[in-house]
Amino acid sequence: MNRKAIAPLISTVVLILFAAGLGIVVMNWGTSASYAIETKAECDKTSVNIIEINNKEDMCFKDNNLYFTLENNGEISVDGLRISFIGDSIYQTELYEKQFVGDIKKKKIQYEDIGALLKVQIAPILGGEVCVKQSIGIENIEVC
Repeated sequence: MNRKAIAPLISTVVLILFAAGLGIVVMNWGTSASYAIETKAECDKTSVNIIEINNKEDMCFKDNNLYFTLENNGEISVDGLRISFIGDSIYQTELYEKQFVGDIKKKKIQYEDIGALLKVQIAPILGGEVCVKQSIGIENIEVC
């Protein structure tokens, strides 16, 4: 066999493998970038709200437990919630429980001792991403 013909053949195979590998990397990058854009667009369709009863938000706390009634009044279902408790310190927790459009659910969340509870911030979670711009903040929470 002629050795002069093998070198161009090997270089051609290496070039093809390099091009295929580069194509795979670019395709994966494009997919992840488009997923981030889709999630951001979907986040704009989420909205949660604390139900009001007699013109007061149905939220109270007792013994490091927060009780509230939450409505999904957005255009799409949410996968969960990130709840931030703000006091002398901050405690965050995530609750993964699907809530469909129009669902109203009573919830009880236990939190660590943070001193005086000053504010609760609730943000919807969609596809593992926290939709921060759609978060709601509640202050002046009463004892149950």
